[in-house]
Amino acid sequence: MSGTGAKPKGQPPPQKGKVATIRQNRTAEPEVQERGKTRATGAVDLDEDEQEIGDSEKGRSYLEEKLLLVPSGALLTLGTLATTLHQIAALPGVTLPVINAVRAVAFLLKEVELGAVAEDIRDIANAQFNEMTTDLREFTEGLRVKVMEELEKKTEVLKEKTVELAEVVEKAVQQAGNAASSPYRDALHRGLSGAPMDANPRLAAKENIRQRQSLVDIPQGSSLKDCANLVLVGKFTEAMGKATAQKHKIRTALRLQNGGILVEMATDEGAAWLASKDNAAAFLRELGETEASFKKRSYNVVAYYVPLTLDPGSEKDRREIEESNNIPEGGLTKMRWIKPPARRRTDQRFAHVIATFSDADAANRAIVNGLTICNKRVSVAKSRKEPIRCLKCQGWDHIASECNIKDKEVNVCGTCGGRDHWTSKCPQPGVTFCSSCRTSDHTSWDRECPTFRRKIEDLNARDPANDLPFFPAKESWTWSPSYPTQGRRVPPAEIQVNPIQPATQRNRYRQTQINFEYAAPGGRPYTKESRSSQRSTPAVAKSPPPPFPNPESTESPIAAPMSSNGLTPP
Repeated sequence: MSGTGAKPKGQPPPQKGKVATIRQNRTAEPEVQERGKTRATGAVDLDEDEQEIGDSEKGRSYLEEKLLLVPSGALLTLGTLATTLHQIAALPGVTLPVINAVRAVAFLLKEVELGAVAEDIRDIANAQFNEMTTDLREFTEGLRVKVMEELEKKTEVLKEKTVELAEVVEKAVQQAGNAASSPYRDALHRGLSGAPMDANPRLAAKENIRQRQSLVDIPQGSSLKDCANLVLVGKFTEAMGKATAQKHKIRTALRLQNGGILVEMATDEGAAWLASKDNAAAFLRELGETEASFKKRSYNVVAYYVPLTLDPGSEKDRREIEESNNIPEGGLTKMRWIKPPARRRTDQRFAHVIATFSDADAANRAIVNGLTICNKRVSVAKSRKEPIRCLKCQGWDHIASECNIKDKEVNVCGTCGGRDHWTSKCPQPGVTFCSSCRTSDHTSWDRECPTFRRKIEDLNARDPANDLPFFPAKESWTWSPSYPTQGRRVPPAEIQVNPIQPATQRNRYRQTQINFEYAAPGGRPYTKESRSSQRSTPAVAKSPPPPFPNPESTESPIAAPMSSNGLTPP
């Protein structure tokens, strides 16, 4: 085997089929010259006819025969050929330059193989990535198309169901409006008003009706004042149809004694539409009563022992109370003293106030948390309605100016029952007589009077919300029939009667002692003790404490205290 693979010059031609070889006894100079010639002129041309290896099959067979390519039949790769070259370089008789050249070619083949492998891997990875990207794009596009198709189908089904539901609701509303027992039918939907499921059905129905009512204050001289209720419903319905394209119906329109008109909508949606200022203005404009206005429902509470430094008529004081108690702006509409200022004592520092709220939630929060007025925390209770008692005849359900007794000389006393003087000028303070019960064991103004208690029960039966400690609202706790109290009750104050000065009623009573005990958490008011525990000798009479609001009692929190023998404290 030749080290250079070139046929040397000056040698006889070898036999056919034999490879020309260069022996070691050749001089180095011709070899160097020949090698230099080869590098200078490029590859040396070989005579194919003089070579034993003429193709790749013979070359593979020769290498396998000489054990230079093992194992037989191995896959030909650049790494396999590089290994074969290393085997050739290790053959005996090979010169050092040939060995170095062969090993150099072997290492270059390995490097070429690594580069080729890396290139192949990169090409394969790119091909796979491109294929995956294409598949993913096609899958995403197909999924989007399917989702859109399903969404369109579901949307069409939802639209159809919505139309069907609207038709069912409209039919139900029409049936409820035509039914004679519609207020009780509305009780089934009392969840709209916030009433819990265990609430009084009659109370829930009344609150639903109240939420749909609006009060229209019409000016003097309006043509609506002389219209019958049926005519008012027709005019209001016509104006409603012109003001909005929605088919809101008006159920009733009632003229009140004060000149206002109480309007009730047939649905909650109609009441919500009319509650908007812009909608209300459009309705009044179509009605032809631009000077008329809608009044908001008011909620009255009683604030106890308010400092006299408060000015109820001052807008500034009301805004300060709203700010200090986190009341929405305009939530506190007005305030007034319960007792006229002219009747105060000279040394009096506190008095009770009636505060009017425009929102039931704000009023309920004031009842629960109290109010801070003039930097003083005061307790608050709901102002409940009471039966009306005439101060002229001591009868019920009318006032003195409307009393049937027209004789000015006849004035029935609420203390002794006399018919010739007013209660405030009673000449017999030790005598008691109730004109309603026709008995002498209590006065006519006694809050424990059986007739008075029965009148309160009748009033609460007609208006169940009056007996609740809160104003019914969306919160379920506002529908509770009682307010939970804790702690012990405050004992009644001892009032000593001074019989020496019967002329002045104010001087006849003097508060001698108030035994305060531990108060309930949050300063909640306490209830009065029963009449049986207040019995005493005629010389020393006991009365309940000043009018603390009592959520569990049906008595009014603003009523004056009374004594067991029927005497009125100052």
